[in-house]
Amino acid sequence: MASKTIEQLFEALNESSVAFLDAVKAGNERTYRVSQAYLEEAEKGAQGMLELGKRLADAPTDFAGFSALAFAKAGDAQRSVQALARQTFDEVVAAGREARDTVQKIVGANRELGQAYASAVRGRTGEMMKATTAGSSNSTSRTTTPRRTTSADA
Repeated sequence: MASKTIEQLFEALNESSVAFLDAVKAGNERTYRVSQAYLEEAEKGAQGMLELGKRLADAPTDFAGFSALAFAKAGDAQRSVQALARQTFDEVVAAGREARDTVQKIVGANRELGQAYASAVRGRTGEMMKATTAGSSNSTSRTTTPRRTTSADA
């Protein structure tokens, strides 16, 4: 009984810590994905600016060509911003879902932990009651009548 209760206690503790660590790992992976997306878009933006600069340096009088390229790069930048915003929003929604799931797992594990702890306390209390009852029945059979004190004893 005691080993089963102890096993339940440690299983509940393990479930709680696993749920927490899984949430930390998921958050770390999410942060990495978002950071990678931002870095990739920054790199694309830098390449676009270099391309604009090269175009201007190669043909400084080609205003129409430069303007067309500048508008194309501005459109690309707007699409990139929208894509990053969408990805960030999706990740925030996923994080909220995962946080809710993690809290549910931890609460469930803590409920099991509380039940296992209560069971352990009940088991120990029962053992103590039995020991107390056994001890008191042994002591009552050996009890002697208390001695009265008199004024001469004092």
